[in-house]
Formats: sequence, structure tokens, C-alpha cells
Amino acid sequence: MKENEDYIISQDPTQQSETEWVVILKKCEWNDFVIKFKDISIVDYGHTINYTLDLMYAPKNFEFKDEDQERFEKHCGLICAASIQSFHKRNANIYIDQKTGNRVEY
Repeated sequence: MKENEDYIISQDPTQQSETEWVVILKKCEWNDFVIKFKDISIVDYGHTINYTLDLMYAPKNFEFKDEDQERFEKHCGLICAASIQSFHKRNANIYIDQKTGNRVEY
């Protein structure tokens, strides 16, 4: 997955904070859908990413079929992982220890 090709990261237009962002899907069957990852956490020493997925925009009258929902969620999971890796390489991520609340440097 490549940022600005397969997905675009943009500031969340519904929020004032620059740290709130959304993802616009591109080059897939869900082209131009807008999603937001909430409550992102990296666990198992960086091997697992947990998050809540919010579908912010889809075409009117769109409904997932059961099998499509699972494929969509997997596709979004790949984008979440790719975006976190991309942000990490640019030193743009801020990591907070969930137990202590302290910032963690990697």
C-alpha cells in the first residue's frame, strides 16, 4: 500500500485539531470512501495493531454484503499498518505507554 496512491491521509474536516485525520481510499472497489481509525494501539511488542474503524463516507444507499464487509475491514487494516509504518519512518508518530501514560521513544 502506498500513501497518495492507494490511499490519501487528510485532516479530519469535522475536527479542529490537526492531529485528527481521515483516510480516503483510492484505486480499489471502495474508491473515495472515507474512513477514520480511532483508538489506535500497538500491542504485542509492535506485532499487533488494534483500532476502531469508522466509515465516515460511502455512496448513498451503499450496503455491505457479509463477505464484502470482511474484505473491506482487511483492506482497511492493511492501510492502517502501512500508514503507521509510513508515519514512523518520518518520525511523525507519538507513542504513549498505555500503562504509565508516558511518551515512549522508538
